[in-house]
Amino acid sequence: MGRRKYQHAIYAADFETTSDAEDCRVWAYAICDVWDPESVRYGTSMDEFIYELDRLAPCKMYFHNLAFDCVFIFDYILNAGMEWSNERTPGPGQFTTLISDSNEVYSLELCLPGGIVTIWDSYKLIPLSIANAAKAFGLPESKGELDYTAY
Repeated sequence: MGRRKYQHAIYAADFETTSDAEDCRVWAYAICDVWDPESVRYGTSMDEFIYELDRLAPCKMYFHNLAFDCVFIFDYILNAGMEWSNERTPGPGQFTTLISDSNEVYSLELCLPGGIVTIWDSYKLIPLSIANAAKAFGLPESKGELDYTAY
C-alpha cells in the first residue's frame, strides 16, 4: 500500500546501541515507511542516520521510547552545532523539544536543510513493549532476540 498523495510521510525508526560504557554509540539504525512497510532504510552510524533524515525531510517519525534514542540524537546534533530554540518552529540549524517537568520526552523537531523532521514517542500512544504491542495487535512480526553484550 504505497503512500497516498494526501498523506504525510511517516516513518518508524529504531537504534541499536552498544552496552559498553566506554564505547556508547549507535551501531545500527533502521527507518521504515509506515505506508510502505517493505521500504526500509538502514545503516551503521549517526552520520548516515542524520543524512537519511535530511533526505526524507519534511516528515514525521516515531521512535518507541524516544527518551532513550533521543540522547544519541541530542549528542550528535549538539556536537554538529545545532542549537536548541524555544520558538514554536525551529529555524535553520535549530531544534525544539517537548519535554515535561518530570523529564518525559514527547517530541523533538529538527530543522534540517531538507526541511522539518518531527520525531514523536510512540510509547506515549501505545504504552506496551514492542514484543507485547505486536502480540496485542495480532501482528505476524515480532521483536527478535539480540545479544546486547556481544561486540
